[in-house]
Amino acid sequence: MQSINVGSGVISPSGKARLLEMISARMSAELGMVIIPPILTWYYANSHDPTRLAIWSAVVFFMAVFLHWRRRQMARDRLLLSDELWVAKWWNLARDVPVGYGLVWAAPVLLIGRAAPFDFSLLLYASLAAIAAACATALAPVIGFFLRFFVCGWLVAVAAIYWVFPHHWQFLLPLLLLYSGIIFRHAQTTHQFLVKQVQLEEQSAYLAEQYRVTKEQAEAALSDKTEFLRTASHDLRQPVHAMGLLLDSVVRQSAEPHIKPLLVDLQSCVRSINLMFNALLDLTKIEIQSTRVDAASTLSLNDLFDELSVLFQGDARQRGLTWRCHLPSQHAQVHTQPALIRQALFNLTQNALRYTETGGVLAGVRRRGEDWLIEVWDTGVGIHQTDQQRVFSAYFRDDHAKQLDNVGLGLGLAVFVRCAKLMGATYGLRSRPGRGSCFWFRLPAAPVDVATDAMSRKPLGLASPLANSLANPLANALALDGRCLILDDDPLVRRALAGVLQAWNVDARLVATPQQAMDCIERGFEPQVIFCDQRLRSADSGYDVLRALMARCPQARGGMMSGEFNSPQLLQAEEDGFVVLRKPVEAATLHAVLARWLVADTPSR
Repeated sequence: MQSINVGSGVISPSGKARLLEMISARMSAELGMVIIPPILTWYYANSHDPTRLAIWSAVVFFMAVFLHWRRRQMARDRLLLSDELWVAKWWNLARDVPVGYGLVWAAPVLLIGRAAPFDFSLLLYASLAAIAAACATALAPVIGFFLRFFVCGWLVAVAAIYWVFPHHWQFLLPLLLLYSGIIFRHAQTTHQFLVKQVQLEEQSAYLAEQYRVTKEQAEAALSDKTEFLRTASHDLRQPVHAMGLLLDSVVRQSAEPHIKPLLVDLQSCVRSINLMFNALLDLTKIEIQSTRVDAASTLSLNDLFDELSVLFQGDARQRGLTWRCHLPSQHAQVHTQPALIRQALFNLTQNALRYTETGGVLAGVRRRGEDWLIEVWDTGVGIHQTDQQRVFSAYFRDDHAKQLDNVGLGLGLAVFVRCAKLMGATYGLRSRPGRGSCFWFRLPAAPVDVATDAMSRKPLGLASPLANSLANPLANALALDGRCLILDDDPLVRRALAGVLQAWNVDARLVATPQQAMDCIERGFEPQVIFCDQRLRSADSGYDVLRALMARCPQARGGMMSGEFNSPQLLQAEEDGFVVLRKPVEAATLHAVLARWLVADTPSR
């Protein structure tokens, strides 16, 4: 099938079908053939014998019926045939119709000619001019079709002007020639416009298809990346997690004074690996999260700050810093994505601890109008005014920060900003070099359901006020005398955890499969704390196993300890109020959680 060449481009077969469809959709030709001939015949019959015009009018009527029938057939085939087959079947017929159409309209000029009255001849030419104007629009999609009508119909009438108007032709001919030029120019301009429109439609369709293919490829690549990172995160975190716990056990048990400093340095190296590893994975996690933000839910800021204290108070004490939390007297709730607000707040807190040498860190919540203002204050190195906008950029660290802590990548605040934007939160900072910084973000307050608030965090075990054991400076000195069940399928991790828990005087059972965990409980072991890894070799969901174990041990505290970063089950566990510890877990963090739970449960046992 040949394409139509038009100045600036070429129309494809699909475009050719689109142009033919524009012509076949118009029914103005049939309407004119049914209405105009009878009127002309009636007017001519007032003064002359109308026989010839009556026969012509009947022929035109039957031709109109034929054209309408053919148009319906074309419309039917358009639904059944492809573009190529439809054009191949109907193009030639559509090309020949304008020839017959033009000759039919030129016929009265040839049939009557000079015998017609002057006023009738003017009416006839006026009708032909109107039909020519209509065809200039109706047949313009394919300029060749219009030219066939233009030559066989209109130009025949123009050529007969001397014969029809022997006394006035010298006045009428220039007008008809001018009109002919205008009509032709109008048809040509309309044709170019329609062809350009079809070309743009084809280009848009092509670009849309390219976009769809590219999007599918990008989504497939993102899915592969996510799956790879899930697997790599789990497999890489496991040995780092075990290494940190084993080092903690060795440091506690080593009695050699000349080895102790080396082990402490080794612990520092492992901690640096942990920080950089988490920063890179956090940024990747938020990048993936930006393409799929989870549904928002109502979250208690009081409970979130309890969880914050559990995770970071021990770290602050190890650094010789004061840790404080300030919460409003009324219960504070926000409606947002729990995973994002946790990530944002934890990154701010970790950043404050890393760059504070003396003094302390304060995390707090204040009411500001209809919003809750969440702040993290520190007495650290501060940030110069010129760097306060750049500090939120990925991989940016000023010289003072590099001297103070040379293991960071400058990703913590970039992750915070990405989380804030995804939540729709406003954010900012206030800082004075040498005096400290305050990082903040604001979220709209959510109404508090007092009736359900007391039970909102029961599985977590962190809903009590901060005046409890965790706020007590002696909390970490209390013995961890309790029972713990841990499900993890990595033997290296189990051995490392066994050594650490034994050093803390915890009666622990470490198992590799859900069935072994159930068997421990069946044999009479009553754990006070249960931890499960999410990704198990048995293909079971760790969170499902945890809930099953919690159902068997309703008095126990439950949590997840996993190396996956983008697991829907872990996000669900956080939303349901369970502690989720991301591997590698530092021994101090694990000790803080167990100290809170086991010490709190000891009096009632």
